[in-house]
Amino acid sequence: MKYVDLSATAEDDPRLSAGAITYSYVGVAHRSRVFLTGFAILVGMFVLGGYVMEAQFHKPFHALPGTHPLTAVMVLLLATSLVMHRLLEPISIVRRGILLAVVCLSSLRLIEIQSGSIHHPLSAAMARWLAPYSDMSGIETGANTAMCLGLMALSGLLLSRAPRLALWAAVLAGFISLLGATGYAFRLDVLFGAMSPVTVACLVPLALATMTLYAHRRIFRIVLSDTPVGFVARCQIGFSSFLMVLVAAAQVGDKFASATMQNLFLALVLWLIGAMNVITAGIYDRIDRRRRKVERDLVIAALHDSLTGAANRHGLELYFSGLERELEVGVLLIDLDHFKLVNDRYGHKAGDRILATVSTALRGRLRERDVLARWGGEEFLVVLYNVDIEGLATVAEKLRLIIQDMVDPLGEVEHFTASIGATLMGRGERALEPAVARADRALYWSKDMGRNRVTLWRDLPVPAREAARALKDDITRAKPDVSLTGT
Repeated sequence: MKYVDLSATAEDDPRLSAGAITYSYVGVAHRSRVFLTGFAILVGMFVLGGYVMEAQFHKPFHALPGTHPLTAVMVLLLATSLVMHRLLEPISIVRRGILLAVVCLSSLRLIEIQSGSIHHPLSAAMARWLAPYSDMSGIETGANTAMCLGLMALSGLLLSRAPRLALWAAVLAGFISLLGATGYAFRLDVLFGAMSPVTVACLVPLALATMTLYAHRRIFRIVLSDTPVGFVARCQIGFSSFLMVLVAAAQVGDKFASATMQNLFLALVLWLIGAMNVITAGIYDRIDRRRRKVERDLVIAALHDSLTGAANRHGLELYFSGLERELEVGVLLIDLDHFKLVNDRYGHKAGDRILATVSTALRGRLRERDVLARWGGEEFLVVLYNVDIEGLATVAEKLRLIIQDMVDPLGEVEHFTASIGATLMGRGERALEPAVARADRALYWSKDMGRNRVTLWRDLPVPAREAARALKDDITRAKPDVSLTGT
């Protein structure tokens, strides 16, 4: 099952603006709760059974603390409440009662510890009831154990009413249990205190099971997502846990290991750390390359027409604003002749194919410093940098012949031509629109004269040029600093 956070916004959830991110490992985490709590129940039953049968299941190592019956009872109660949990269902009265009982027992035990009295009525009553014949000297429920179990029970109670507070209670309980495990791994008595190894074996899976209740929350979704970042995080957590187990094994067996074996073990640990760093670096490198590719694709999509691959108006504006205006600039406006008939007779797919074919052919004949932009439906605009009037006429004629000699890749459209209007921009011109207006007037003159030809602005009759100048004056009065708009 793949979980989705429906409350996220586009600002914190890239799925709303890009490809969907799935969280299939959230379902794995919820399903693992049964196995984690089952293991804790099994250990708790072994502890209580050991007391009944006067076995030493609660204290397998004589030099280390043992597990008190009170601890085993709270573990079993808490594990039972976790097994009873159902997603998206309100907490039942029975489960609430079980959690309240654990909170009360852990609170009473903490009060006993804080009182400083040598009499502990709760612990003594539990020992008389469940372990009447066992030696309980040095065996107690420590403050860290009581606090860990109480926080897990409190987290379950607050799950529906104060989920954020419940989440941090579960995280703190997990921290306490892992602190005890770390203490045993590195032989640091101050970290585990009165928490026995058997208690640690119960609390760690119980804490993990409690945190699975919040697997859909953002703090855990990072680790449980199907993204490369989630994969790296899971690998690092698993690798760190594996190293802790190795260190613990080395601490147990260091009395029996030679110096050579200890050095080999140290070398193995260092090699594993180096291997993990290399693997992580490779994964992050792939992530970075994907990110840069997406950025490049976004830039291309923002500056280019998706159908033809030519620049769009925004891309043309960006190109034109970066030109050095010390040299002359030529402007060509190209319109495909009778293009509406192509769409009507052969369909829009054929028309789109012709536009893409023309764009590809024209871009292949332009210099790198020139630009081809799609200006309208079947209109293209060419900006030629550092060109004189003769060069402008030559390039325009070559482009007209390229279009005239082109063939439809699928052979549907037999023949198509283009009319072109051309003009030069003076060194004092800072906006492109007046030049486009002149090229557009020259283009219409080409159409009026029979199409499939090139017309230079300078070759227009005087009345036609005067009409274009009037249009330029209207544009200038309406907007003194004219720049490109649109997309």
